[in-house]
Amino acid sequence: MTIHLVDSAPDEDSFLAVADYAANIINAGQAKTALAETPGSVFLSEIAVLLQNQNFDGYLTKMTSQLDLVLSSAESSIKDCECMVNVLVHSVARLPADRVAPACKEVVATLTSKVDEKGEVRLGGALNIYGALHAHPAAQRAVLLLCLDYSRKAPQLARVLAPAVRGKSGEWIKGWALDEPAARELLVALAQLVKVGTDRASVKEYWRLVNHALGMCKEGDVAAVAQLRPLAVAAITDFIRSPTAFQADFAASPAVRALGADASAKAVYALFSAVLSGDLKALKAAATQPALDAVGLGGQGGQDAVASKARLVALLALCGGKVGGEEVTFAAIQSALEVGPSEVEGWLVRAIGAKLLEGRIDQVRGVVTVTRATQRTFGASEWAALAGQLAGWRDSIKGVRAMLATQAATSGVAAPASAAPPARPVRA
Repeated sequence: MTIHLVDSAPDEDSFLAVADYAANIINAGQAKTALAETPGSVFLSEIAVLLQNQNFDGYLTKMTSQLDLVLSSAESSIKDCECMVNVLVHSVARLPADRVAPACKEVVATLTSKVDEKGEVRLGGALNIYGALHAHPAAQRAVLLLCLDYSRKAPQLARVLAPAVRGKSGEWIKGWALDEPAARELLVALAQLVKVGTDRASVKEYWRLVNHALGMCKEGDVAAVAQLRPLAVAAITDFIRSPTAFQADFAASPAVRALGADASAKAVYALFSAVLSGDLKALKAAATQPALDAVGLGGQGGQDAVASKARLVALLALCGGKVGGEEVTFAAIQSALEVGPSEVEGWLVRAIGAKLLEGRIDQVRGVVTVTRATQRTFGASEWAALAGQLAGWRDSIKGVRAMLATQAATSGVAAPASAAPPARPVRA
């Protein structure tokens, strides 16, 4: 059997048509008897009475009770399921105002109750209900969280939803006037979703959400630390595993630092701290088999991968204070990275190729002139250093202007108008 709808905006006949289809699915699992009434016919009769009385609250409740049966049935085609879900979404507009939010939550809870071959139909229906709740922000947020949790359970669904939610967190937090706990909950859910994606945009969005969420944890906020603990563990694990992540602004978050005293996470935290600092001596102590196993690098090559990343970070740490044209000797790099003399140039080429470092290598003199190095973190101390640097530039410009004014006064030539300092990169 197939559902036949006249158009995309359901009328009373359409509401009854999907109920008739559901009744047939109900009967399909029943043994045939001589009785005039069947479970399906009883269901359909009750639906007809509800529609006659314009009781769409009761209609939606009763239809929702059979929704999963229809979606899970092998007899239901994708198109038939889409028709049924579409009609249920449209019935929301006919509900009493005080029933819209709870009824929608019930429907979405049913839609997202399982991941199966009708997953995209289920997700599409849930998102349409999200759109119907624009006048109910609290319910809309609850539905969005259900959609995010549902989508991350299946990569194909995550790939559908992730591009649609990318970059929207700030808009939702502001538009719904979320307090910090609710904002953190949303950010964590979004991060868990986009993490499924491996494309560059998804990876970038994941780290943005991680930094935002973990940045919303104040010192001494026990509730926030507890709420963010799973994300903190995931963040340090992902940082260690990732061959491209070299910035960890989230490292200063109290939720992350608390892992150092967490019995089940302190080994991974020690490994994270060693990698982030580029401390190869600390890495040798922290790179235990249990710690490597915990981050999924316990197999062959895992320890080498962690050591390689730590060496690149050590190089960034060494060169980070030398930006602006200062030189770093090959001997200093050899010592910091604990490598042989012949390996130094290779590590420099690798860092420059990965755009972690910019500079000019002088093989003859055995130095590299550093013009830029990726910042491993950018917190309060880095902001203070930047403020000092800007103040220095300002003072230098004032000095140049004063000198030009003095020269102009003695020569009779007008001094040039003030000019803004040239733009300088703040961070990598």
